[in-house]
Amino acid sequence: MGALRLCLALLVATAHLAAVVKAIPAWMSAHAVFAVRAFFVLSGFYMALVLSERYDRPWAFYASRLTKLLPIYWLISILTIIGVVALAPSGILPPFGFAAGWRQLGLAALPPGPLVYTVATLSTLIGSDTWVWLDFTSDAWSISPPMRPASALDFSGTPQAWTLGLELWFYLLAPFLVKMPTSWLVGLIAASLSLRAYCQPFIAGNAFDRALFPLELVFFLLGIVAFRCGPSIERLKAAPVAVTLIAAIGLCGVAVSQFISTGPYPSWATACAPFAALALTTPFLFRVTKSSRIDAALGALSYPVYMAQFLVFAIVYQVTARVPFLDLPWWAALPLNLACLVVFSIAIDRIVAQPVDRLRLRFGARRRPSTSEGLWQSEKSVRRDRATSRIWDYLPADRNVTGKLWRSIRSMKQVISASKSGASRWGANASYWRCRINSASSGSAAPAADQPSQRVRG
Repeated sequence: MGALRLCLALLVATAHLAAVVKAIPAWMSAHAVFAVRAFFVLSGFYMALVLSERYDRPWAFYASRLTKLLPIYWLISILTIIGVVALAPSGILPPFGFAAGWRQLGLAALPPGPLVYTVATLSTLIGSDTWVWLDFTSDAWSISPPMRPASALDFSGTPQAWTLGLELWFYLLAPFLVKMPTSWLVGLIAASLSLRAYCQPFIAGNAFDRALFPLELVFFLLGIVAFRCGPSIERLKAAPVAVTLIAAIGLCGVAVSQFISTGPYPSWATACAPFAALALTTPFLFRVTKSSRIDAALGALSYPVYMAQFLVFAIVYQVTARVPFLDLPWWAALPLNLACLVVFSIAIDRIVAQPVDRLRLRFGARRRPSTSEGLWQSEKSVRRDRATSRIWDYLPADRNVTGKLWRSIRSMKQVISASKSGASRWGANASYWRCRINSASSGSAAPAADQPSQRVRG
């Protein structure tokens, strides 16, 4: 499902790029909210998967997720803020409204309460979902229902990171949600939908429609329930072609239902249809793509693409604004910006994400193929790197690393020796039966020297 996650990230980026490239058609730029919520469905599925296979303790899961999210977020935020501050004196500013607080106010101008809140949310992402509706432009706190930048959002170099605040609330509850019976999860889905239906007249069109965790919880729960359907699909023992066909039909259903919900027949019911179709399709899609290294490599780019979009678009805008012949129409500017974004994300993945993933092995995360490994590295080197990485599975944090590593290598040598001895026993058996066949065809008894011992036959 990595390619799907990358496509969803590019949908969000296209919607944000439409703020500058005005001619981008609405049918291409009106799906950011759908893409974010579809991310939540896939996140629920993946978190149920990893918690059932890899993590025994909640703290290891929490540490692994924060280690994955924060380094890339910190790097891109710092680069963006440095670029904005450096360009401010010359009057050359990015076309987007992010990080305006650094040019206009500065952290020193904030009162103590908003200062602590801003620093805490900007540095940890905890509570970043409040950026879009919590305002403190005066000394008092206030709620700002319209979707407009709040003061904390003014200081963020990655304003789209407010959605990660919702993700973090889900991560906090995920170790407990995945252990609940399915009937309880269905009840929570019904409760979240009922709450959304009750609040819809009051929150339609403002920030609360997309930034309140109790209302967005339904999408994460759909992913967990979809994961619970996986064993039933495995028991069907359907052919890979049939599973692929079902996944393709499901994705077409998601696209059609999303078009209907944003086009001719918008309603509350049609708005839920794409996510229900996605939840039904996800188990089949996962079965089709779970063994693909290329799909895993594409999925690894989705988070850098999502986080780096404003920075890359601002850089491309400044370059093209200075070169007259680069005043491109939308159908050329859109692929140019997205291509630059993907290339930049590959660099971020190689420089930051892959070293961080090796650190996350200590918390129980599984090694994933890197971008270069999935697309360009040879099969032999992939097998060698994977065999080497399995050594780290024997290295708990509270033991002596050198001694544990030595015992791991010794156990691997014992496995190899056992495999060689097994191969020799099979060779002896094969030699014995060849002699028996030859002797039967010639009418003579098999030589006693070629008869295997009782231990070899056993």
